[in-house]
Amino acid sequence: RANYQDDNYDTHPQVERGESDDGVGLPSFEQRLTDEVDEDFFDDPRQFHTLHRVIDVLGAQIDDVPSNSSQGRSRDSLRSNNPAYRALKKQQRVVEESIEHMAVQHCADLNSSVVQVGKVARQFSDAVNMVRHLRRQVRDIKDTLGSSNPMAGSASENGTTSAQTAAMSLRELWLKKLECEAVLTLLEKMEIVRAAPAQFDRLIQPPSPCRIGAAVVTLSKAFSIAFQSNVAHVQALQNISSQITDRQHRADQIIWESLLDVIYLRTGNGVPLPPDPKKKKKPDTVVVKSGASVTSESHNNGMKNPFITKHRLTLAHTGKDDDDDDDSMVSWFSQEKDDAEKTGQSLFAKMVIPTSMLDAELDLVADEQRCLEESLIVGEMNRDSSIWDEDKHDRHLPRYVDHVLALRILVECLAQLGRLDDVQRTLNESLHQEIRKVAQKEQAKTFGRLEKHNKSRRRADALSNFRRHLTGLLSSFGCVMIRLSHLAQILRHRISTDQSLNLPSYQDKSTAMRPVLVAAHDLIQKEIKEFLQACLIEEDDEEQEEQNRRGKKGRSKISNELNDTRGLFSLGITEGLHKRDPLSLQPESRAKQMQQSAAKFVTNVLMVKTNTAPQYRHALEFRRSVAVWTVENDLLQKQLCVATGEDMTSPSFKTQEEEGAITFLDDVIKKQLIPVLQHDAIDGTTLALEREDAFDPVIDRTLYGRPNSNEPQDVDMCIACQALYHSTGALFLALHRLPKDEKMYLHLVGVLEHAILTFISRVKPRVNQLCSNKMALRLLLETSKEGKEKAFTSIVERRKAYAQLLNAYADGDLLESAEAGDAETGMISLAPSTSDAKARNGNNGDKNSDNNLDLVGGVEKEEQIFAMEMEHLKIVLEFSKSGQSQSIVCCSDEELMKASCLGHSLLKLSSLLDSRLKVRANSTGTFEKTLTSTRALREAIKTIKAHGFKMAKFCRIDMLMQTAIRLQKICKSSTIVAKDAVRIPSCVNDLGEYLTGASDNLREAGGNAVTAYTFSSLEQYIPLLLMQTVRVIAKGEGIVTKSPLTLNGVEALDRSGSVLYRDLKGATSFDNSYWDDELAAISFERSASFMAMMEVEIEELEAYFRENHQEFSDSDFALMFNMDGPRRKGDIGRYHLLKRKMRLN
Repeated sequence: RANYQDDNYDTHPQVERGESDDGVGLPSFEQRLTDEVDEDFFDDPRQFHTLHRVIDVLGAQIDDVPSNSSQGRSRDSLRSNNPAYRALKKQQRVVEESIEHMAVQHCADLNSSVVQVGKVARQFSDAVNMVRHLRRQVRDIKDTLGSSNPMAGSASENGTTSAQTAAMSLRELWLKKLECEAVLTLLEKMEIVRAAPAQFDRLIQPPSPCRIGAAVVTLSKAFSIAFQSNVAHVQALQNISSQITDRQHRADQIIWESLLDVIYLRTGNGVPLPPDPKKKKKPDTVVVKSGASVTSESHNNGMKNPFITKHRLTLAHTGKDDDDDDDSMVSWFSQEKDDAEKTGQSLFAKMVIPTSMLDAELDLVADEQRCLEESLIVGEMNRDSSIWDEDKHDRHLPRYVDHVLALRILVECLAQLGRLDDVQRTLNESLHQEIRKVAQKEQAKTFGRLEKHNKSRRRADALSNFRRHLTGLLSSFGCVMIRLSHLAQILRHRISTDQSLNLPSYQDKSTAMRPVLVAAHDLIQKEIKEFLQACLIEEDDEEQEEQNRRGKKGRSKISNELNDTRGLFSLGITEGLHKRDPLSLQPESRAKQMQQSAAKFVTNVLMVKTNTAPQYRHALEFRRSVAVWTVENDLLQKQLCVATGEDMTSPSFKTQEEEGAITFLDDVIKKQLIPVLQHDAIDGTTLALEREDAFDPVIDRTLYGRPNSNEPQDVDMCIACQALYHSTGALFLALHRLPKDEKMYLHLVGVLEHAILTFISRVKPRVNQLCSNKMALRLLLETSKEGKEKAFTSIVERRKAYAQLLNAYADGDLLESAEAGDAETGMISLAPSTSDAKARNGNNGDKNSDNNLDLVGGVEKEEQIFAMEMEHLKIVLEFSKSGQSQSIVCCSDEELMKASCLGHSLLKLSSLLDSRLKVRANSTGTFEKTLTSTRALREAIKTIKAHGFKMAKFCRIDMLMQTAIRLQKICKSSTIVAKDAVRIPSCVNDLGEYLTGASDNLREAGGNAVTAYTFSSLEQYIPLLLMQTVRVIAKGEGIVTKSPLTLNGVEALDRSGSVLYRDLKGATSFDNSYWDDELAAISFERSASFMAMMEVEIEELEAYFRENHQEFSDSDFALMFNMDGPRRKGDIGRYHLLKRKMRLN
């Protein structure tokens, strides 16, 4: 067998030789020895039999090798074809590789160092000694137990007696052990009972935080021990048992008061930390001391509280106004949301507690310690609570951070004390009083804010204080309902998971706390309705006068109280005290106002302080907030039913007796408000349209009395436009506040459409009256055979100036006056702010939208559009025809002012009305969306805008006609043939004066945007008209028929161009003008070059033609070569000869 070893290794190295990597460990070799080597190889060598394996090898060889094969052939067959031999060789290599790995690699450390071998030997020796020591100890214990019996010596000879004696001694020792354990356990229980009262007092008394959870654990353990049978008969514990009973009553009182504090927002609110200036502040995020991050919607552990924002995160009053900033006036209810969208979002952010949080194990001691507001204990104890908690200012209760964990702790405390059955009854008893206290705290905060703002400044919007007070009420009541729902969820989970509880009050565990939730809902709705009713129900005239008289008396009384400290001691000391802290001016008065009912607070405080009277139209200000709040509350109750398995179709779920606040508001709006708004909209618009000056400009006589008369003017709209805008403001506001699936919404849309169509019916005659028989209207109505795109009005719309006009009335820059108008009526402006980007307002598919505007322009493009316009203005350029100027009918100065005012008013009105149809986007808060159910209304607004652009185009073309009529007179002026001096034609001076005066008048009547568009492109047309004058003179028409052209006449024409450039630039030098410096320079330089060709000699004219033959047309050069100038005789033949030489034919 050894003869074939080397050959086998050399012939099949990959098959026969095993892997011997150093990275292979002992487990792999052990696995291979188990799986690849036969078990009989591991038997005793003396019992191992090899004969059967030899027979197997030889038998396989005899079967496989042919009879005529040689010995060498047999060796090859044995090496390659004998499976028995190859299997034995493979098992041999596995064993040899394992031995080699053990000897070479695994024991390498032992082979390389004698110290390692000695260390292993010592460890083995120590292990042996330890085993021997343990065996000796066991033997000594047995001997000791056997020798403890005094009869052991006399009975040592008898083995059976000795064994029985040892067993008896072990039994007695075990009994003594049990007796000692019982005594120690009893002593330990007595110590627990004895220390329980002192430990309870230490846990709940100051200065340490009140740890009622740990105290209840201590009390519950002592209470259960004190009434056990083995402890109850101890006389020394009788007095302690009575103390434990007293402590139990005290614990009940603390737990109930703490539960009310958590439910009614006096604790468990999460106090925000001041932001770190070194870190970047994330938007709408507030860091809380507990380590959590509360966003603007207060998502916490998968829960959403929609009634809390970053401005109202801390609901407990800490002596400061938590929403004192102006930004806080924007309620979290201000965004437009549909119920379907809310329901879809609620699947991802629920308001109920997650089941995983309820299933988590609660440790009363550790979890309560984590939840306590340790940093606020000192501040809360030192705070003056004479107003807030007059009857409980000396109490020491726990202050929690997380209300969910606080409710779980308190419910577990009640469960350990066996008081879960009383939760529903206790909450029902104090519900009315606590709901009223929540409203009273909001009244006190509003009263303090009013006192503070009355000393500093007066708000323009009087209803802002009403909205802020309602926002506070809804926020507080919403948080109360959330905490009551969380308590119901925790209670239902606790009684359903603990089967040992026997609670007769909760026969149906899924409906526990439902009567409390229903009663709280009714009380809250009643409180909100009382506030709304006091703000909405209008009083009679006599009652209103009495109310105003009472308000004046109240204000005079307050001023007299402040003036009592003046007089002899009026040194300014007491005045400084009042100015330092406005909230502390009248603490008694503040406490008194806090205790008033909601209706009296509105009547005696809000109405008096803001000088406001109750009106039905205020319902539009409150409806959205109340509607969204109602939807959120309904969604909360549905989620509670789903989470706890309550049947929503059961009678107990639908037992609300109080009418909802949203139903009350809708009834007021439908029966009282909408008829009034319809009457105001229709009558207000009609009365304004019937005035004679309905569309006349509202002149601002102080325009020239300002330091800078060129500052941008936001000119007022005409009277009719102002009336339509203000009279329909409440109806537009109602569109955003009313539900879109009700009949009254469609009725409002119809009323608005009727009012706007009535306005349009009066606008059309006004437009026809101003444009009738005017050349500008004829040009606007011209059509082209080549299509609509070649019409004059379509060509005008391609200019950059028209795009600038669209942009001026589309980006909200002129909407500031709308805010001032809304401040007078007390309505919220629905127009976007001036800081909004242009793209935010949207285009709603308008062809004139910002996306289609060309604000780049360029000289080349303007020249192309100018050439296209000239095809429609040939009649204006025919100066030589007699009576041509009389055929051009233009507007008078007054008519042009009225036209510009009408155009500006219509454009501004359409922009404002279109912005009123937009609603805020959910994420950005900007105005992006448009109401989709107002298509007819939007078409009517587009009609108003179309009339406005038509009037703006009319003013521009009429100004062009005015300029052309005046410049036609130059060719007939005697200054062209003057020989003695150079004089400017009078028509040029007349045009300059007209442009200057028209600029001021139009800006005063129609604003900067319309005026800038009216004067646009005159920097191209005036040079063109001057060149047309030169053509008329070159043809020998005009004044030159009577006298030849002189050099003074040419100089007069050149100076006329300079004068007109100066006058035109002065007339358009106001802000936001559409004057184009580059285009004006090119146009006036071209006209100056054209006029200069009249005075040069024929040789100079030829040289100019060679260098600039492309600057003017062939007809213009032919005209110049043919005319007789002051220094040359006309020769058209030289022109044709020059063209042939230059090969221009």
